[in-house]
Amino acid sequence: MAKIRTDLPFVIPTTNQLPDKATVQNTGVTMQMPLRLGLKRDGSDLWTLPIEPLISMRGRNIIVRRNISKKKGIGSVKEIWSQDDYTIRIRGIFMSSVEGEMPESNLSTLKQLLEAKQSLTISCKLTDIMGVTLFAPEEWELPETSGLKNQYFQISGYSDQDFELI
Repeated sequence: MAKIRTDLPFVIPTTNQLPDKATVQNTGVTMQMPLRLGLKRDGSDLWTLPIEPLISMRGRNIIVRRNISKKKGIGSVKEIWSQDDYTIRIRGIFMSSVEGEMPESNLSTLKQLLEAKQSLTISCKLTDIMGVTLFAPEEWELPETSGLKNQYFQISGYSDQDFELI
């Protein structure tokens, strides 16, 4: 069962499974696709981002093409097909509930996750549907944001999985 944190500005019902929805405590808005990130593979430390971010995923196939001599026809022979990692981009905002104060605890938690030098456990409807449970963050940005109480963020990285090497 996931550990419920009480120091964050949102409410998560206590159940045996994480719910599909979470509520932003400051506004009462129900998130349709909350995003959860954590360090532990069992998901026991998942942190729900306090305001629902935008998540995009891009996939691609890796195709080895060979041009061979032929009497007729055009094009190449496609020899090997494999699937590349998904590229994942997360864009969102942190907002302090106190006017004139930065959302320091959210930024601190995000920093801890991004600088952990390991893949993060990720959970939201989109990643769950695509079968992605691990996320390797490669780049992140905290762009200029109007007002001290707000801070935009953007994180880019790749899907990951544990491999058993032979």
